[in-house]
Amino acid sequence: MALTNQAHGALLIVMASLLNVINNNVQKYLISSNISGVLMFFYISAFGLLFMLPVILYKWHEIKSLFSNKKIALLNFLRGGVGLLGFLLWVYALENVSVSQCVAISFTTPLFITFLASIFLKEKVSKIHWLLLCVGFIGTLTILRPTQNFNIYFCYPLFASFLWACSALILKVMSINYSVQSAIFLPKFIKFLIAFAVLALFKDDAENYIIYNSNLLLGLVVASLINIAVIAMMAVAYRGVAISVIIPFDFTRLIFSAVADYMIYAELIGYTTAIGSCLIIISSTYIYKIHSPTRPHTS
Repeated sequence: MALTNQAHGALLIVMASLLNVINNNVQKYLISSNISGVLMFFYISAFGLLFMLPVILYKWHEIKSLFSNKKIALLNFLRGGVGLLGFLLWVYALENVSVSQCVAISFTTPLFITFLASIFLKEKVSKIHWLLLCVGFIGTLTILRPTQNFNIYFCYPLFASFLWACSALILKVMSINYSVQSAIFLPKFIKFLIAFAVLALFKDDAENYIIYNSNLLLGLVVASLINIAVIAMMAVAYRGVAISVIIPFDFTRLIFSAVADYMIYAELIGYTTAIGSCLIIISSTYIYKIHSPTRPHTS
């Protein structure tokens, strides 16, 4: 039985969520080794470009045309910038907040995406859709607890989630008009240039930029490969389906993250995080349910 575009996209989002949780723990290991966020970002981007070299050569004619399109180039420059800033905020959050709490707060990404998609992509959002978004926002406040022992570091994954939502919308535009390879390469190349420029500003510490530890290099390679796989899955998932419909399946990260935290760090999710996450999950799930499936997926 053929999967619908909606079901196929949802499955890819779930797979990407699992890989994201694995990547979060890889990044947590790298952070514990005192690698700066910018340096980590630089290596991940550099390794990504290296691994994509055969694909770049194969798709060079299409990729070359991206640089001549000022609108697409500007969008990808913007995506590279928000990608770097979102990554740094996420790294700083992981240094001060548990992985499960960061993941729970990042559930706001589907909410931000739905809001932004209705404005910039003109996706239709019903009144019940907006009501469910409000439920999700209440869930976010439950996790953040702004009036009781508020942790300022909770704002980092929240802002990162908003930036990732902006990046997702740009990826959606790219996935419609260009191949998956092109949608991955250009922003990754721009991210590499931005990270290189930032590191160049602090060239006095250049000796610290070279990593000799084989375990750290392996971690960076794994993080880079996972990053490419996740972006590719998301780019394919966004094709032919409203992004606001399938992105709520990103909530499965909570399940994967909770299992990983318990197995690796022996961490348990607090009751406020659990309640808030449930509200966000309920909101996201019903957003998906109020949309009927689209045509069968045949590719």
